[in-house]
Amino acid sequence: MEFAGGIAGKLRELKAGPRLTRALNLLLETVSAPVVKAPGLFAAMALMLTAVPWVHYVWIKPGKVLPVTATEQMLSVAAVLVWAALAVYLLIRKWKRPVACTWLVLCFIPLTANWLIDLVLMVVYERFFTADIAAVILASNPDEAGNFVSAYGSNEALLYLVGSVVLFVGSYFALSSLRKVIPGSMHRPLRVLAVVLMATAAYFMATMPDTDVTKTNICGKIDEFTKYDSGHEIVPSGVPIVTDSSAAPQKIVVIVGESLSRSHCSLYGYEKQTQPLLEKLVADSSLVVFDNPTAPALHTMSAFKHFIGTWDGEADRNWYECPTFLEMARRSGYRLSWLSNQSPKGFYDNPVTKIAEFCDRMEFTGDGMNGSTCMRMNCGLDSLLIPMAQKWNDKAKDLSVIHLMGSHVAYHLRYPDSYDRFGMSDYADRPTKRQRSVLSCYDNTVLYNDMVVSSLMKLYDSQDAVVVYFSDHAQDMFEVDENYFGHGRDNVPASMAAAAAIPMMVYMTPEFRRRHPDTEARIRQAAATPFNTTDLTLLLMDIMHTSFADKN
Repeated sequence: MEFAGGIAGKLRELKAGPRLTRALNLLLETVSAPVVKAPGLFAAMALMLTAVPWVHYVWIKPGKVLPVTATEQMLSVAAVLVWAALAVYLLIRKWKRPVACTWLVLCFIPLTANWLIDLVLMVVYERFFTADIAAVILASNPDEAGNFVSAYGSNEALLYLVGSVVLFVGSYFALSSLRKVIPGSMHRPLRVLAVVLMATAAYFMATMPDTDVTKTNICGKIDEFTKYDSGHEIVPSGVPIVTDSSAAPQKIVVIVGESLSRSHCSLYGYEKQTQPLLEKLVADSSLVVFDNPTAPALHTMSAFKHFIGTWDGEADRNWYECPTFLEMARRSGYRLSWLSNQSPKGFYDNPVTKIAEFCDRMEFTGDGMNGSTCMRMNCGLDSLLIPMAQKWNDKAKDLSVIHLMGSHVAYHLRYPDSYDRFGMSDYADRPTKRQRSVLSCYDNTVLYNDMVVSSLMKLYDSQDAVVVYFSDHAQDMFEVDENYFGHGRDNVPASMAAAAAIPMMVYMTPEFRRRHPDTEARIRQAAATPFNTTDLTLLLMDIMHTSFADKN
């Protein structure tokens, strides 16, 4: 009511005199209110939005002052967040007038959000803001946000945050005394100066192209967010196909892993035995391991859009308008099933859920936005998918997609206590405690994933079935920077290569191998050549004995 009354009063003022003059005065008061009414608070917020990022970009990032660890940089970002929260709190408490609320909503909050995004991207990932990042933010959920904090935070944050609070509050009270010495005759010049400075800063933050120092293009971010494409269901392409259902297997299972790196798979020569059960399947010739598989993208959403169908990133077509292996399977006589241990929803929506909705049957272990909570109480672990898959494993001709949580951060939440096999002492050759801790947890996720995947494969042993497993993308596990782990940094070629190096394998049951020796031979041949999962649809169509009519 107070806000509405204040606005009504301002509108009456506009009617009472020259409208242009009144409007300019209203704008001037709104924008410059912080300078005159609370110079200390304004100075503290200006310090947060300018000095802190400048130190990050100009001094810490290039290492001109002293070496700074990734943890310390992340803590700096957390400090900025605390500063922002305190500033908002003080604004709300100190100014109850509509003009203050307007300034808070229109100026401070957007600028702070923009800086926080840039700081996290630069400090943690050393990358620009891209459409992929927009998709990750919009498709994330509160649980994933908590996992991010868990993965990149540390116990040292408490000391850093306390120091930041002391610095902010101290600067606020120290600078607030400036108001007492500012004469009334200086209020209008200060307001004009504030308008000029803030308008100039807003212009550059909104329009300046990304550089090594700024990286603050608000308009560019808005443009990338508008490109986020989540609301579309798969559109059947209707392309003509030729299929021989008599030569196709009864069951095809596609297991999609998460964040598993080939470099940590003992199947690919990793020194620690992280996949003992899958190694046994290789030994009896039922499991074929692809020699050099790679992912088409470094994030789940982007990777799905590539491997779900024949879209290879062309700008003149949308991913959901291209033929998918789901469509090809349905038209080849398969029922479609989807089982997932990932959340069906994000803040804005989840494109993967739109893909799943194309299937005849769909089931998620999680509910709403919290699909992966309470992990260490055996709630939300990937093993929950095993009885679900068993329940759905009937005699019908079926193609099933099983989507794992896999090795998604935070790693320590992805396996039960009984799989806590690797400890920090097993990584004594690593230089830092952080590396030893992260790598031990990550390798435990790989070991647990070995049990889950091999168990799912063995469910189909008595049937005419083929099971394909691969990870959507990999991780850069300190392979390029001794202080960094996570998604590949897309401005560092070596990091991108590490995060694209995924495992891929095909399990063939005894009945499948007996009935389809020619298909088995083609699978083994494909495994011996470089393979990108963008071509997954073509591989599955070959297994289904389905082809495009114009490409026989």
